[in-house]
Amino acid sequence: MTSTLVLAGLSARMLSEQAVRDGYKALALDVFGDVDTRRAASAWAGIGAPGELCIDAGRFLAGLADFASREGVLGWVAGSGFDDR
Repeated sequence: MTSTLVLAGLSARMLSEQAVRDGYKALALDVFGDVDTRRAASAWAGIGAPGELCIDAGRFLAGLADFASREGVLGWVAGSGFDDR
């Protein structure tokens, strides 16, 4: 079974792509959900509105709880957008 990481941030694209290159399965939580992020990640969930450029705490926690409950998840990595939290 492949180990899985949850990658979260304003944009989780770079983290997701790197996780996959390193042999992990990526689950992405971000604001944009662009094509490249969705291509790299096995699953994606939105955690904010792109026009606002901020993470919605409630959406983040709900997405994290959902992804964390999946089989093989080792943990999560915080990217940009968590600096002031």
